[in-house]
Amino acid sequence: MTNREGAKQSCLIVDDNDEFREVMRDVLLSADWEVEEAVNGDEALQKINDDGFSVVLLDILMPQKDGLEVLLELEKRPQSARPRIVAMSGGGSKVTGSLALQLAKGLGAKKLLLKPFSLKELHEAME
Repeated sequence: MTNREGAKQSCLIVDDNDEFREVMRDVLLSADWEVEEAVNGDEALQKINDDGFSVVLLDILMPQKDGLEVLLELEKRPQSARPRIVAMSGGGSKVTGSLALQLAKGLGAKKLLLKPFSLKELHEAME
């Protein structure tokens, strides 16, 4: 996918599930996105600091630093220095996916995807 200036859009996929990241990477690459991956919030923040991304596809419930912690860190930055966040969650043992996503929305996530989601929902969220 390209932006208005014709440059490829870039996405960072942040999820602790290797298979899920692989599927998302393949889908986004086929839609002409530049894609990088991170397995947790710490790695995501490092990559966000090193490279600018158009969009961060961010799992909310992960071990180590989770997506909510990433959002809290990004909230400290000026609006112009924050990537657009598409939050995703399927829930966990202590919280539902819907609740996790509502928390993410309150912390600045622009789009919400409840796992499992369709390819159509993914493409719409990435626009």
